[in-house]
Amino acid sequence: MKDQREMFDNTPVPLHANPHDTEVEAAKKVQSVAGTLRRSVLDLVAESGTRGVTPWEAIVALGYQGSEYSIRPRFSELSSEKFRRAIHSTLQRRKNGRGNNEIVFVASKHKPREPEND
Repeated sequence: MKDQREMFDNTPVPLHANPHDTEVEAAKKVQSVAGTLRRSVLDLVAESGTRGVTPWEAIVALGYQGSEYSIRPRFSELSSEKFRRAIHSTLQRRKNGRGNNEIVFVASKHKPREPEND
């Protein structure tokens, strides 16, 4: 079984069965920082406790407003079986910077909360 550091640092960026050349190129480009970004997202989500974090909140907190697509995929990865479902979605939603509802994620050690009306 992989140790936790290896799980975040050396796991290739996942691609679906028939990726386009542009997807392969993007995965290669982000590979060198993907582990660090996964760890940063997981730490932020874990530190948020039962309040949780939306992808938009993570983008802002981590300073990635100019490259949000470096952060959003880390939420999908961390909530997958491949990453032992380190985080999971809740029923709670909060507005992002564009006024759209986003799913709130919590670390798997936390139980989901009921939705709040913001």
